[in-house]
Amino acid sequence: MQQSFAYTLSPDDQLLIETHQLGMPLGIYRRKLSTIYFFGAVYTLIFLTGIFSFIIAILIQQHVIGANSSSGFDVFQPIMSGVFATLIGLLHLVLGVPRERSRHIIVCEQGLIHACKTLWFKHVVDVFHWDDISSIDQAFFGQTRSINYRNQKVQTLQITGGYQNMEELISLIEQQSGRNSGDPG
Repeated sequence: MQQSFAYTLSPDDQLLIETHQLGMPLGIYRRKLSTIYFFGAVYTLIFLTGIFSFIIAILIQQHVIGANSSSGFDVFQPIMSGVFATLIGLLHLVLGVPRERSRHIIVCEQGLIHACKTLWFKHVVDVFHWDDISSIDQAFFGQTRSINYRNQKVQTLQITGGYQNMEELISLIEQQSGRNSGDPG
């Protein structure tokens, strides 16, 4: 994958590459659209379930109280559960889906960058130099790779199958780091 990535790198990504002296970018890997749509669908389902349970709780309250005012039926918990699920679903739709869209990995000659935007568009960035990687492990039927690296503390980056060209990404990481999946450090 030897092509120019200058047109797809953001100024922040270019600055990170230069600051950490990672060399030329060899590949940029973003989240698959199907993964982003999946997260969006799950969060929408949570949101709609919250609205539905809230409406059902209100209808039950109106029916029970209208029929018998001394029934002792408490609808506070179902109403609050509906409101909570609605807020959680909405929060994830507003913040979680854009985070997944922004998540990407840039593989360079001297290391890789894992970046995404979080709450209020703050950038979260992990920078790995190839010398810092102690092992690459397979998990979940080969769909997930754990890259263990050591710097000030031992940390792990989980790369799931939700990235575009996953096999190419893992192959490039293994080639550049000199480690294969399952090899000990």
